[in-house]
Amino acid sequence: MPGGPWTPSAPPTRPGLYINFISDAIAGITTGQRGRVAMIVRSDWGTANAAQVVDSYAELVNYIGTNETAPNNAYYAARQAFLGGARVVRIYRIMGTGNAIATGKLQDTNAAPVDLIRLDAKNAGVKGNTIAVTTRVNPGDSTKTDIMTYLGGTLLNTKTSIVNRGAAGHIQNLCDLINNDENNYILTATKLGDGNNIPASTTITLAGGNDGSAPLAADYVNLLNTVGLEADEWDVFTMDVKNAEIPGIEASLYSWLKDLRNDGYRVTLVTGSAAGETATIAEATASGINSEGVQYVYPGAWQLDGNGNLVLKRGCAFAAQVAGMRSNLQLGLGMTFMNIQEVVQLESKIKGSTTDLLIQNGVTVLGKAGLLWNIVKGVTTLVVPGLAADGNYIPQGFKKVSIVNTTDAIARAIETAARVNYIGKIPNDDNGQAAVAGVVRDFLRIMAGQRAIKTNYTVEISQTYPSTGEYLYLDMFMTVIDTIDEILITAKIGT
Repeated sequence: MPGGPWTPSAPPTRPGLYINFISDAIAGITTGQRGRVAMIVRSDWGTANAAQVVDSYAELVNYIGTNETAPNNAYYAARQAFLGGARVVRIYRIMGTGNAIATGKLQDTNAAPVDLIRLDAKNAGVKGNTIAVTTRVNPGDSTKTDIMTYLGGTLLNTKTSIVNRGAAGHIQNLCDLINNDENNYILTATKLGDGNNIPASTTITLAGGNDGSAPLAADYVNLLNTVGLEADEWDVFTMDVKNAEIPGIEASLYSWLKDLRNDGYRVTLVTGSAAGETATIAEATASGINSEGVQYVYPGAWQLDGNGNLVLKRGCAFAAQVAGMRSNLQLGLGMTFMNIQEVVQLESKIKGSTTDLLIQNGVTVLGKAGLLWNIVKGVTTLVVPGLAADGNYIPQGFKKVSIVNTTDAIARAIETAARVNYIGKIPNDDNGQAAVAGVVRDFLRIMAGQRAIKTNYTVEISQTYPSTGEYLYLDMFMTVIDTIDEILITAKIGT
């Protein structure tokens, strides 16, 4: 009937008034969730040269394990990231050439045995060679088959078939018992044939698993490229590798991070010192990086491992906990005096004047206030701000983690909203330009309400560059609110 909606391509023919109700606003901007840490690590278990995403300590244990024996550092690094406050950890287990998964085959009871099931470890490495599968006739029901899974000699579970031995579907049933087990993190089963549908009573120990050669610089660079392609999926990156282990890797890492930020990814890196590194070397290294996207942690920390042994974790390793803290840092807050966890003692005690020099040279210094271990001040490695890619000078405020954290969050939010909601979807006329400027202005109003920026922000259509064709130029001004890091008091004493 008249009064309903109308379509421009097919206007109504019956006389009357037709109404379309539409929104006069375009989608707003939000900062989204953060708390995502990515890391390249060594491990005896886990997906090889690709991301394994874990969002809890339980998943870390299930998918990666708890091995802390060198060179394995995945469990330590991911656990530290969670301690720091990470919500999600993307674990990239690096493996060199020649890595392979362990495998084995189950056969039937024919005189000329037929292959029934191929058993494969879920991940590459020699750990897969400790997986064993035992098949037997169920002791209480001879028509059924038990399939028992072991890891390192420890029985993990026993499953009993539903389909009878010798009956059609028995072999597929055994495969399903393995593959559909939600608590199975080590093994997959692939049906190869049915044979006589009676599996042999035997134990198959998987073989052929190989860790491959030790990763080389090229392996790290290749995996960094993979991590970079997934930069939308993480906020902070960390990797406990120094030049002493992989010559030249530090320069490659810093260049990689710089390229990502220049490409518009608002991601950051937390790295740190080597064991035994002096304050002078830490100052030189951090100031040499000279990037608002990088934090350099110094010194290392003594911590207890899973067996209760006191072990030294260098700054580059402890950086994983700081990365977790950084990933979940609220807008408007800094890292100054944030407590660090599970520290027994710092690698070295630093006097006040040395601490001042370290901070001035872009080092995130670990220290102690009262009975609590903490970060003395959250600074980036930016010491001498140079020119940005657009030819303008990098702001002096980018020496502070709090400032970079806020500006990165704002830039990321605006870019994401523009890509999803505005670009290619809004006409570039006066109304469209005003609408985009309006939502950016509204977003900054929210940021000001959260005390991340001051209320003197402005967003205007540029008067310098004409917004014509496919280009819209906005001029935006804002003042990021810093944190109070020093309180200075003048006290007058009466007599």
